[in-house]
Amino acid sequence: MMSSDLPETDPTDASLKKRPRKAPTGPRLGREDWVLAAKKTLVARGIDSVKVDRLAKEIGVTRGSFYWHFKSRGELLQALLTYWRDTNTTAIRTAVESNRGNGDAQFKALIRTWVEEKDFSPSFDNAVRDWARHSKTAATLLRRVDEERIALLGDIFRNLGYEEAECAVRARVLYFHQVGYYALAIKETRAERMASMPLYYKILTGITPPADSAA
Repeated sequence: MMSSDLPETDPTDASLKKRPRKAPTGPRLGREDWVLAAKKTLVARGIDSVKVDRLAKEIGVTRGSFYWHFKSRGELLQALLTYWRDTNTTAIRTAVESNRGNGDAQFKALIRTWVEEKDFSPSFDNAVRDWARHSKTAATLLRRVDEERIALLGDIFRNLGYEEAECAVRARVLYFHQVGYYALAIKETRAERMASMPLYYKILTGITPPADSAA
């Protein structure tokens, strides 16, 4: 059974800007410092380890610093989900929307985003998926984000000339393929992944890549 480890409300960007009451002692940290510390712990050890006392000890401040920025652990977890949604989905959105109208360029930009792992963090995605197995709030947001990303990928296949129904299915296959790749923790060098790109391009798009199409 799924349990909720935070209030059942949708995380919003406003949650990263509120400020509570008492001035903290020790180093001056912003809300984002706490969110980044929570992300690091989530990725390394899972959601059960994202505790106020542990985070305070790791970043060298008191609990008072935390409560200057957040009312509760639940508010921190909401902010962490918001941060995940915004950062990892923005990378995918940028790859697709920066190349509007050109399916070939969109596909290659998306693959670079996934292979280079600069703006997109697969470990963060995996950690949130693990979290969602035990939290209704995280699961609800994850489902919404997955649907949003799949809709973005559908635009690639429209620009490659497919009918709408096939675009939706191909977008799912492409997305599920990548989620599975991360979930299985496949070990390949970047060079190995890029060397396979012409075949991945052909299999996942159904089109032989143009001769002058470099990934």
